[in-house]
Amino acid sequence: MHESSARKSGNPFDIQVRDAQRRKGLSSPDERQAVAADVAALGRDGYVVLEGLLDADTLAEVGAEMDRLHRSTPLGITDFEGFQTKRIYNLIAKTRAADALCSQARIVAIAEAYLDGQIQLSSATGITLLGGESAQDLHRDDSLYPLPRPRPPLVVGALWAIDAYTAQNGGTVLIPGSHTAPEDHVPDGPPVSIVMPAGSVLLFDGGMWHGGGTNTTDRERRAISLSYCCAWLRQQENAYLSIPLETVRSLSRPMRCLLGYTTASIMLGQVERRNPIHWFDEA
Repeated sequence: MHESSARKSGNPFDIQVRDAQRRKGLSSPDERQAVAADVAALGRDGYVVLEGLLDADTLAEVGAEMDRLHRSTPLGITDFEGFQTKRIYNLIAKTRAADALCSQARIVAIAEAYLDGQIQLSSATGITLLGGESAQDLHRDDSLYPLPRPRPPLVVGALWAIDAYTAQNGGTVLIPGSHTAPEDHVPDGPPVSIVMPAGSVLLFDGGMWHGGGTNTTDRERRAISLSYCCAWLRQQENAYLSIPLETVRSLSRPMRCLLGYTTASIMLGQVERRNPIHWFDEA
């Protein structure tokens, strides 16, 4: 069936209709083409570091908000969370300081190109490793989804360095190339400690074996952790209940889409056969 015929028939399951809908992302084809080298690095190595994306004023604003929220944030209660780590869950409900990071054009284009379709924000967390924190167990973020390996990429993680990452202050440790490993145990490859200046971001395939490093210093190391997933998957954080609707109304259209207030694939998430993003135009 030709594209024009598919539109006239109203068949949402036509392959051309499905493919066109899958590619209706927040980035343009030109924007996705412009990040082709970053996408290639993600596919080859499983990660890529982009430096200099945040200026000093933005870093100061985000850092100040993290410090404010941390006053009422408890330390972790498990080894995995970190007994000397503070995690600000449900970050989008608590501050607007991270919105620009979530919807940053280059990051969104890379995630959409790498996952080959629509994306959504699966989780947003502020993470601060205090001095003396021990190393986190290596893990894969996409293990949330019980699908057999090998499989197409499902998740792209983004770790924004609000403070510089060093080998001494708990910078993320990962095993390059491990995103393609079919086994569900840690590969034998040598780990690499990510070093990057404040204002940088580490992007990685959700299948990458990684974890927070040991903070042997007496200073904290702050980061914003974002997880993007294919829009047809369930999000790690339930944005519909955890973020008040009044807050969602105040957000930009791209942020609403990233939180899942739009249709995915062909009809996933519809309301009365309509895309829910239009509800905000009428409310």
